[in-house]
Amino acid sequence: MTEPKWSKDEKPLLPLFDEALRLRDIGEVDAAINLLDEIVSRVPGRDSRLLSHSHIQLGHIYRNVIRDPKKAEPHFRAAVACAPTLELASMNLFHTLHALGRPKEAMREIIRLLSLTDSEGYRELLAEGFEDELPTAERMMAAHARALLERHRGNTS
Repeated sequence: MTEPKWSKDEKPLLPLFDEALRLRDIGEVDAAINLLDEIVSRVPGRDSRLLSHSHIQLGHIYRNVIRDPKKAEPHFRAAVACAPTLELASMNLFHTLHALGRPKEAMREIIRLLSLTDSEGYRELLAEGFEDELPTAERMMAAHARALLERHRGNTS
């Protein structure tokens, strides 16, 4: 696996990112949030890798640690805006929207990503048959998403 190529503006912030993850892991959530917020404010918009991952970590903390998916949503949306084809950002936004009781928006996110690229994560999710519980409109969206996956599979065969 190749190391990611960090920009000259991102490199000095990597120790802060690592420290934020360490703080998160030991339960120092407020300190982790503060560091991640600092990174978000300092990363130039053109440097999307660290910016998207910082937003993903903020979203993770809000959704999975603090248990507030409403606060997580804008961070996952920001991560998707920074890196539109990053599956990790998209999947987190999907799960957050689903947790917030917005399955139609969640399905739109699947379709948005699949219209741009293939996704092993969404392939597995759609194979699980989760859409059986969805209302008719969302089931139709799931069928559309599966068709997009098949199109990607056809392009790589």
